[in-house]
Amino acid sequence: MRALIFFAAAFLVAFSISAQSTSQDNIPNEQEIFATGKRLAECSAFFLFASQVSTSAGKTAAAEHLKNLYNGWQTAGAFFLITGAQRSEFNGPEQAKFIAEARLTQLNARVEIGGASSFSILSKEHDKDCEPLREMQEQTIELLRRKVSGK
Repeated sequence: MRALIFFAAAFLVAFSISAQSTSQDNIPNEQEIFATGKRLAECSAFFLFASQVSTSAGKTAAAEHLKNLYNGWQTAGAFFLITGAQRSEFNGPEQAKFIAEARLTQLNARVEIGGASSFSILSKEHDKDCEPLREMQEQTIELLRRKVSGK
């Protein structure tokens, strides 16, 4: 578990995600790692939301691509959630899914209330909130793929 915490903390330091770290030497602690996992899971919800919009518009290739993005952000979020969790029985993938589902409900409600023009606003908010995490998310997935394949 310590190796996972070190790996996650190294990612956060490398990507300056936790500039206001409260732990010594500006190394993120478990709570900060967990918070990053939560952010990644929340960001994943937008891709699922956009996939649903694409599906309803008959854009199946776009919907599939967005669903793949959702899965990647979910996986990265689950990794950081598991790493930052302080309970060994914690289920990161399940928790990431719950976080994304709650955010998806918020997104759907905002579109219901604000109409179709809300999608543009939500897209801009997503870019502002999630773009800073994109490179870290991509590199996390790449590292996990290499780990699984043994490379």
